[in-house]
Amino acid sequence: MNPPARHEPEPRSERDVIVVLGCRVLASGEPTAAARRRAEAATAAFHLGVAPRVLTSGGRRWSGRIEARVLAHELGRGGVPATAIDEELWSLTTYENAIFSAAWLSRRWARPRVALVTCAW
Repeated sequence: MNPPARHEPEPRSERDVIVVLGCRVLASGEPTAAARRRAEAATAAFHLGVAPRVLTSGGRRWSGRIEARVLAHELGRGGVPATAIDEELWSLTTYENAIFSAAWLSRRWARPRVALVTCAW
């Protein structure tokens, strides 16, 4: 009988930034399960050295709570330093996440290398 297969993390890739797409926030201000998974995935990628910066994207407000800020807060709770987190606060849709994040990226890098965090809907 063979031992159970082990899941090995993918090798580190050199990226400039991890972009986390926005996700609904509960009325309590807590992230939904999907938002929490995105924040956890981005936090893990940051700690693995995938990229030195994280951009949270999402300006939609849910009961006064802004998606990108809630995600940034979760990243901080996971040990990502505030100095490594940026927020894109204007997008209201996934399409706008892409447009506004791309604009933010192009102001910092000529050809940004991005690791994208979202859900597999």
